[in-house]
Order: sequence, then structure tokens, then C-alpha cells
Amino acid sequence: MRNLGHDGLANEKALIHIHPNVLFLATTPQAAKQEVTPTIPDDLPKDINQDKVELALQYVKDIVVNGMGMDVTIELKDTDDGIFIAIYGDDNLGTIIGRRGETLDAIQYLTGLATNRLEGDYLRVTVDCGDYRLKRQQNLIEMTQRMANQVLETNVTRTLDPMTPAARRLV
Repeated sequence: MRNLGHDGLANEKALIHIHPNVLFLATTPQAAKQEVTPTIPDDLPKDINQDKVELALQYVKDIVVNGMGMDVTIELKDTDDGIFIAIYGDDNLGTIIGRRGETLDAIQYLTGLATNRLEGDYLRVTVDCGDYRLKRQQNLIEMTQRMANQVLETNVTRTLDPMTPAARRLV
């Protein structure tokens, strides 16, 4: 266990760098000064608010690149109900994903909040890292099929572990 100072930080100084609509935490002055320029593909539908897309990209880059110090590639894709931000890289992507995807879920949640503060229609933002969400979806489907087969064979009810709302919708 590390000793925390009165500000809650363990022997490190943190800088909070504030853009007009973006807030990120950096642990070094160099990370706080690093500028990241988002790029938006030209093939996005016209009905999507470009300012919100730009803010979402900038927010994810600020968290992952500046805040976490990761060397990653961030791609943007259009989906039926919003945008999909995919994070790829050679660094330890497990840091971005977190335990059972909790860090990735938090990044997605915060990005959605920051993005939808702007005026306009709601924009659903999905953030994935190293195809974690696709792999998790496949594992959930396989697990539920196995458990359903066991219930049919044994006639004994089974209880699933607690799941996020998104995982429950999948099942």
C-alpha cells in the first residue's frame, strides 16, 4: 500500500489541464503539454454533429495518450446509433481495459457525458480497446449457451454472475 499525501496522490504531482470542453489528468508536465489533433473521416453521415465527434475523439485521446501515457492508434467508425472509437496499440492495452473492462467502461461513460454536454441530438459513443468488447460479447454468448444446455440436461436452475446493462441486453 502506498502512502498518499493530503491531495490523494502518491509521491507524484498531477496537473489538471482544462480545454474549453475537455478535462484530463496528466501526471507529468510533458504529458499535459502534448497536443493531440483529432481527425474526422470524411465519410461520416451529415446528420452527426461534427463538433461532438471531434470532442469525443479529443477526449479519448486526452485520457489515453496524455492522461495514461499510452502510445496508441485511435480510429473512428460510424455505427447505426452513433460513433465507435477503437483503440489499438502495442502498449499494455490491459491498462486501458481494466479489470473486467471497468476502466474501458469508465472511459466510454465519461466520453459520452463530455460529448453530449454540447447542444444537439444525443450521440451514442462506444469505446473499444483491442477488440475487447467483441471478444467479451462472444464469450458471453458462448457462456449463456453452455449454461442453457446444462439447464436443459439437468433441469436445475442456474444463476449468472452480475452483469452490466449492456451485457444483460446481449444475453
